[in-house]
Amino acid sequence: GARAETPDIAALAARVRRHTALPLALGFGISTPEQARQASQHVDGVIVGSALIRSLNHADTAAVDAHRFLKAFSQ
Repeated sequence: GARAETPDIAALAARVRRHTALPLALGFGISTPEQARQASQHVDGVIVGSALIRSLNHADTAAVDAHRFLKAFSQ
């Protein structure tokens, strides 16, 4: 889930990479574009599922809300 602060991603990624050559995606603790940028320095992908779901305020505007939220991550 989304967190205000991210864990030590560098250490976690290094520990996991010792056991696999598969691409790594971090799926916890990412709720802001800045956290995603920081995490992407150590992993191959980031997942913002909990933060995305929280950004969906109303069913009738969900697509617009999701687009607005995710656009910040691509800038």
